[in-house]
Amino acid sequence: MNSSNTPNFPALNSPQRQGNATGSGRNKVALPKGRSLMDWIRLGNSGADLTGVGGRLIRVTPEELAKHNTPEDCWMAINGAVYNISHYCEFHPGGIAEIMKGAGKDGTRLFNEVHRWVNYDSMLKKCLVGKLVTESIFKSPAQYGNLLAPPRAVGTNLSTVNKPQANNTGFDSSSLALPFSRPIIPNRPRYDYYQNESSVKLSIYTRTPGICSEHLILERPGGNIRITVYLPSNKLYRLHIAPDLKLLLSCKIQSAVSTGKLELEFLKSEKGLKWTQLGKFLPQHDTIQDRADISPMLTNVSESVTTNISSAVTDSISNSTTTATDCQVTETDSGNTNTVAAATEFIQCRISEVLSLTHDTNLYTLNLPEGYHMEVPTGHHLRLKASILGMEIVRSYTPVHLLDSSESKETFNSVLYLIIKIYKDGAFTQHLQSLTVGDTIPVSHHVGAFDMAEASLCSKMLLLAAGTGLTPMIKIILHNVARDKPTHLVCFNKTQSDILWREELNSLASRGSLQVTHVLSKPDSEWAGLTGRINQDMLLQFLSPESKDTTFIAACGPILFSQLCLSYLKKMDCDDKRIHIFQE
Repeated sequence: MNSSNTPNFPALNSPQRQGNATGSGRNKVALPKGRSLMDWIRLGNSGADLTGVGGRLIRVTPEELAKHNTPEDCWMAINGAVYNISHYCEFHPGGIAEIMKGAGKDGTRLFNEVHRWVNYDSMLKKCLVGKLVTESIFKSPAQYGNLLAPPRAVGTNLSTVNKPQANNTGFDSSSLALPFSRPIIPNRPRYDYYQNESSVKLSIYTRTPGICSEHLILERPGGNIRITVYLPSNKLYRLHIAPDLKLLLSCKIQSAVSTGKLELEFLKSEKGLKWTQLGKFLPQHDTIQDRADISPMLTNVSESVTTNISSAVTDSISNSTTTATDCQVTETDSGNTNTVAAATEFIQCRISEVLSLTHDTNLYTLNLPEGYHMEVPTGHHLRLKASILGMEIVRSYTPVHLLDSSESKETFNSVLYLIIKIYKDGAFTQHLQSLTVGDTIPVSHHVGAFDMAEASLCSKMLLLAAGTGLTPMIKIILHNVARDKPTHLVCFNKTQSDILWREELNSLASRGSLQVTHVLSKPDSEWAGLTGRINQDMLLQFLSPESKDTTFIAACGPILFSQLCLSYLKKMDCDDKRIHIFQE
């Protein structure tokens, strides 16, 4: 067999290899001045007609849609709605060439492949032309002549008309049974519960070894119990219960990694009171869902890499301040009637502290509501959402752990630490900058597919981080330092003032297993370290031909940085299975 024709598994652009990490807000192509997201928001609110049809909604046939396929006259259909995106083309962060792939077409599939979590309706609502309709709606009755029965002769015995004929197809109709039985799902999770005088214990048997508490999200909206368990193959297992009697918000969570069993112990508000039932089952209870949160992946390095067409998520956030979680579940057309696609879900988190790390980067501390549990796995990120001038915007950030050991283990599941760079012209980060301690912001469930266990199979690690691309590396570093695994972190920045957590990283490196190297592209005269930008010769200093087969390499930074890293590593014949590109 020709190995060159054998696909790698996981593929290099697989979600198992790559994922969005930091959401820095950088454009993926150089946009002209006046073409930022904030400029698009202003244009949408200017009153200008962006539809090209006078703002009246029309019905659009595929033939009419196909006529509008140039950058100057560009229409695109998404989920049955037709938008005139002519004005938006210059604002698209992925560039005009990428968005033109859907020009004059139904771009739903293309959109879902790259921007599944984007709220296109919010981003393009001022560009709505109308509804995409099929040709058959406009056909005249004469065009259906071949579908009409021939006229009957006068005197025809009506009792013989349309008389059912014998079924000679040979098909055994007895094989059809209604309702159709539910296909068996191998190793489907199940749950049970038991109680004592003071508590109720809920046990979840995932039947998947390796599942632990970081795969579980617990929410307590209105005192209810809402549980999400992340399963392999991008599946979610849900439990949603209104307890029969009141439970305290505190919960003790234990896991048996060898079997994948999870146990949650809730304290009764009234000790000694015996429950006759667990409670009422709410929507989504005991269901398996498809995750619809896989981020856009880095594609072939020779091609332009697209990012989200906008900065808004697919579900609309409620204006109610009493709802802790906003979610929407829709059926999928995958043909599997037992699963549904889970939309991005958000939890209202409170800002408890904001610290300045550098001249343009802050450390935000966010608290989950009381009773909530969410341990963000290593390499996973979160989405933060805001409504700005009527437009929903979302950005992705990777939570970090503190490096000075001041963070207690008890806070891992209830406190989030986010390193966020503030941009002067950034619509989202300027909004974030305006928030103060005590304000709340919607935070999504964690997203990602990085497998720390798989990465740990290598004897050493090389971590390449540009700017805030450091954030997904922090938990990897802490994991490795605790196990004395040799790890080399290379940080790329412009100047010394841009280096994040320099002293903390040096302190961690003093333990021996971590090596930290800083590279500056715009050094001052006092800098004695490495200079320049990422290149293959520089990579060879960090990754020798002898060590590349035993080293796991992870990279994160602006898209060009990630592309270059991937290109150089491929030229060095590094195995795809030992490369993970976090897409910033």
